[in-house]
Amino acid sequence: RLLNTSKGKAMQVRRAQADRVRYKLLWKNLLEKADGLDLIEGMVEEILTSCGHVIGVRLREGLKLAAKAVVLATGTFLNGRVLLGSFTYPAGRSGEPPSIALAASLRKLDLKMDRLNTGTTPRVNRHSIDTSGLKRQDTSQTPLALSFWSKPAVLTNDYPVYVTHTNEETHQIIRENLSLTPNYNGLLLGEGPRHCPSLESKIVKFPDRTSHKVFLEPEGRETAEVYLQGIYTAFPPKIQERIVHSIAGLEQAQIERYGYDIEYDYVDPTQLRPSLEVDGIDGLFLAGQINGTTGYEEAAGQGILAGINAARSIKGEKPLVLSRGQAFIGVMVDDLVTKGITEPYRMLPSRAEYRITLREG
Repeated sequence: RLLNTSKGKAMQVRRAQADRVRYKLLWKNLLEKADGLDLIEGMVEEILTSCGHVIGVRLREGLKLAAKAVVLATGTFLNGRVLLGSFTYPAGRSGEPPSIALAASLRKLDLKMDRLNTGTTPRVNRHSIDTSGLKRQDTSQTPLALSFWSKPAVLTNDYPVYVTHTNEETHQIIRENLSLTPNYNGLLLGEGPRHCPSLESKIVKFPDRTSHKVFLEPEGRETAEVYLQGIYTAFPPKIQERIVHSIAGLEQAQIERYGYDIEYDYVDPTQLRPSLEVDGIDGLFLAGQINGTTGYEEAAGQGILAGINAARSIKGEKPLVLSRGQAFIGVMVDDLVTKGITEPYRMLPSRAEYRITLREG
């Protein structure tokens, strides 16, 4: 779909609803067949350095992997902690262990670090949703593509997104139970995202709003899970059920996974060069939430730049540095390495002074 069509060209952007399971399997298959690439699965516990250069990593099992360049893309796993109501437990995300030793290893390298947090939404079973009264968002009938290498096409319309809204009953449930969520009971230590706030934060900060949009996004073809975009929350399960069931179309919805908050370590990005290489540790590159950003596009943009520059550093080539006038990635990286962050960073078009020329197409 093409978003923000009611606004000017500089604000319009393409968006795809991807099948998460198939996407991961596709990339796993491609990487396993790639020439010159070996895949080794393991938990990295230590970054190995010598005389200001990275020389490899050590895995939990003791295996040392030599490397002239290392890219760290740790997501929310560094000292990760899940919060759900008054319940907390160590995790990188729900059901997966955090990376504690690696965070300690980074601190031993004298990197300045701090805490951030983000949240996720409940997932409900598609078959328990009543879509009869909801607005349907269909696939664009105009041929689109996300890449210059792809031929624009009209995709099948088998898995549409539906739109519903919170209401006064929803808001009242939230207001009466604010002391039960980590967002307001003092359990969260790190700063959370201002541009993708929790549902409870929306109700507190915008008390005059009578409703907020909720997008029902299918997770994939082979699963019935539906992601409730717009309901980032960490209330206890019983309160989450009341919130979800108060919303039109979700009155009988079965929650398969509850929403939660996750708090994690990040590295102060002002310690990075514009190539995303750590200043003072040659060959060590950081990408994604470890640099204080949030969002898939932000992580992908940093990942491709860090990967390119890791390869170029091994070959003795100059790093690729994108300017603010060349790409949104250039704006993001310049903001990170020169200004730092006080909250999880989103790459908003309004940050780019050259957005008229950087727009899609």
